[in-house]
Amino acid sequence: MPVQFTPKMVFRFLSGPLLKEYVQTRGQSARLTVDDTDHPNIDSLYQQWEALPPEARDPMEAELRAVHDMATSDTELSTVLEEAEFHGHAEKLRQTFAKLNSLHEKMLWTLLSYPRVFEVANLFEQTEYLSARSWRTRSGLPKREPRTDPEALTNLSAALREYYVSREGRGRSCHVEPYKRGNEIYYYVYLAVSCSFEATRSCWMLTWPSSTGSAPGRSIKPSSAIRSDSPPTSCFA
Repeated sequence: MPVQFTPKMVFRFLSGPLLKEYVQTRGQSARLTVDDTDHPNIDSLYQQWEALPPEARDPMEAELRAVHDMATSDTELSTVLEEAEFHGHAEKLRQTFAKLNSLHEKMLWTLLSYPRVFEVANLFEQTEYLSARSWRTRSGLPKREPRTDPEALTNLSAALREYYVSREGRGRSCHVEPYKRGNEIYYYVYLAVSCSFEATRSCWMLTWPSSTGSAPGRSIKPSSAIRSDSPPTSCFA
């Protein structure tokens, strides 16, 4: 059973140098002093952490929560390596992972060094944990290669934006990210919800290519949406 998340608990799984690098990259080195040792003073660090203003602490806490969620077992590690393989970074990750002591260190290092690999692997892990009841089967889809070109994604974003704004008064900012895995393409749809994003209020998974007369698809039910305070860095660029 996964250990309940707290920032202080995550700190205990991380070495001083890695924690220090994380603090520096997030622009908080003036507020958080980290011992440059393998076993930093966690109590002192946590006192400083609690003294941070919410606008500085909250984004980092969301990242550390994602790191913790991805450090549950070797299953998540395999997902990260699979995504790294897709981008051509798998060998570098394997070499570095061999030098790190904990799953938390491996996940935080991936977040720092290859944020795109981490964020996509995290999305796939969240999707994998959805129950079968969270999905709706979409039959009768045409037997053709799903489009992932910029024009198709822009048109899909515009159609979804119009749909949700007219029916629910939200979704004025919408972004679609396609990810190919094996014979499947996942379309993750991000809709703005106040200052955060909800992914996936609508999500399609299409089989590609199809050897039958139609390509079965699935969509996540609205009640099973994955919430994300940090959408992919390419969103709304």
